[in-house]
Amino acid sequence: MSDTLKTEAVEATEADAADLGPFMSEAELIKLLRLSRPTVVRWRNFPTPRIPFYRVGLQIRYRIADVRAYLESCRVDGDPSRRRSLAARRSIAERSVKKAG
Repeated sequence: MSDTLKTEAVEATEADAADLGPFMSEAELIKLLRLSRPTVVRWRNFPTPRIPFYRVGLQIRYRIADVRAYLESCRVDGDPSRRRSLAARRSIAERSVKKAG
């Protein structure tokens, strides 16, 4: 490969990486969200992970933009109609247990 092609390939790779934005490690995510490692692993193993991730070899990386988007989706605003009472959550849980059993 000529030097020009190598330079273009490196520049393209750097541009693609810049488009993805900065990343954080699994340990950084755990520390930021104050979660246990088993919780983060369980979230990652859902059919649709709660926070999208990249596996690079054995390393797990999360885009900071994806973490922010997940946190925004968890936000509860002041609209009380969006909240369920504890009694409603228990009722839903009891119905799902009855259906399963």
